[in-house]
Amino acid sequence: MSGGSATATADGFDVRRGRTTIRLRWNTPQQATVAAGSVRCLRDGARRFHALRIPHQGTFDLTIILG
Repeated sequence: MSGGSATATADGFDVRRGRTTIRLRWNTPQQATVAAGSVRCLRDGARRFHALRIPHQGTFDLTIILG
């Protein structure tokens, strides 16, 4: 997906880094989109900014699980 975009209908997602999990959930399934931006990061420009968009009406739950 590097440099592109993807769309899916979901009611949450998890991000894992090592033994830590960040869990984000919202009430009803919504169309979520992740898309690459034009901004590049790090000195060598090796990383690209990506935006996650989740339109929703209301609140969401964020849980951090330390392994």
